[in-house]
Amino acid sequence: MSVWGTVIVYLVVLVEVTKSITITGLSGGSCTSGTSTDLTDCSPDSTGSVLTISGSSFYSHDPSGNTIAFTSGWGTPPVCYPLWTSLSTTNILCNLYVFGGDVSGNWSVFVTASSATTVDDVRITVLPPKPVITSGSCSSTSCTTGDTITVSGSFLKEAALTFSKSTSPARVPTCAGLSSSNTSLTCTLYVPPGYSDTYTVTAYPNYGTSMVSTTSFTQLVYNKAPVIDKLDASFCTVTGSYLAGCTAVGSAGEYITIIGENFAAGEPSLHTVSFARDTSHGGIFGLNVSITPTCTPVNATERLLSCFLEVYHTGVFYMSLTVGSVSSSSTPLLYLEAEAPSVTNVTEIASGQYCYSTNLSYACENGATLVIAGDNFVPYSSADNDLTGML
Repeated sequence: MSVWGTVIVYLVVLVEVTKSITITGLSGGSCTSGTSTDLTDCSPDSTGSVLTISGSSFYSHDPSGNTIAFTSGWGTPPVCYPLWTSLSTTNILCNLYVFGGDVSGNWSVFVTASSATTVDDVRITVLPPKPVITSGSCSSTSCTTGDTITVSGSFLKEAALTFSKSTSPARVPTCAGLSSSNTSLTCTLYVPPGYSDTYTVTAYPNYGTSMVSTTSFTQLVYNKAPVIDKLDASFCTVTGSYLAGCTAVGSAGEYITIIGENFAAGEPSLHTVSFARDTSHGGIFGLNVSITPTCTPVNATERLLSCFLEVYHTGVFYMSLTVGSVSSSSTPLLYLEAEAPSVTNVTEIASGQYCYSTNLSYACENGATLVIAGDNFVPYSSADNDLTGML
């Protein structure tokens, strides 16, 4: 045995054991539905929303020691920045942001800390923030169907515009998308016939109107002007758009069919047919020139409008058509004939006796007030009912 004795050497190997980390659940993040392992309808606003990640073995000394990642979705992934608030090995609070308007899908959530990454099946569906409109304009001052509307703001990518009024009309304008980015949107306007008005315009993303923008602008829009191509009436002589020899009176009346375009299908009440006398053709035969024919719309398609015609004076008239508040530029001429008025009886008010009828046994007193019954009188105008020579 050596005088030095026996030397025993011990080799100590230190192995760093990496703990596995887990995610057990999610909460917050402005999410409105889902479960703790599958949050849905999460819509952080532009300033971010706090998402809480629960689990184990997170890095608790510094929030930057935890990396949060989102995979398996579509578009620009969300981002969640860890916070100091309530940081522990079992809890991470992070500020959730969505930077693009094209984010979509169900995202898998992972946390990496101390070189380990979670493998838990925890998911979150993040929606873009509500669109923000800062300005809106139309390509023409008389903003009408076919014009372009341009909107500026944020989170507008894949968004669409909606038009509304407090009165909730049966139909509203639409705007079909041409192009969009996160900060701008352009689309082509369509205004249904008869629905010209001022509307509030808002934006909503492509996943539903529940995320409509809280900002808006107002826009006055017009439907296309109606066009009269020709007229058709069985009781008239038709030459192009000119109708002649039309006899349609009072309670009898006749129907005219207007053929054209840009009519409000199924909504005859949105149409107004009006007449103006043409003095170059003799105008109205009568004393009260304010009494013009009427034609009450009764049926409408996109290209046909039928109206019930009543004529009180014979004459030549221009016809015009208004749909909503927009009038046709074409004004066809019509020669309309009123049927001759006829008297069936005359009653003396004081005595209640007939003094004009088939029975002439009682004569009208001189200066008496009379009630005259008959057909085809001009309504609302005593001056236009001249009975001279009829009694």
